[in-house]
Amino acid sequence: MQRTGANSTQRPIVNVLDEIRLMDLVGKTSATAEKVKTALDQLPDKEKRIIYEQFLREGRKNKRTCCKALGMSERAFLTLRKQALDRLTEALKMEPLG
Repeated sequence: MQRTGANSTQRPIVNVLDEIRLMDLVGKTSATAEKVKTALDQLPDKEKRIIYEQFLREGRKNKRTCCKALGMSERAFLTLRKQALDRLTEALKMEPLG
């Protein structure tokens, strides 16, 4: 396992999720996409649905649309989204992205 150096650059998780969506659309995959998919698979179902709904389904949707699609309040959505993004970021800290 590689350690990340002090000068290694890490892309924000949202950019990586957008990259996965694009890769899926063109039918290609990258090492980064595979790492994020693995991390996504480890999330609890509710958090996974939030990430999928907001970032992977049709690009970035506004939170009102996501809340409606998921049938939850805005506060619950924002709390779970933050937890999900934190978990993904933590899971990906082990290895450099890209």
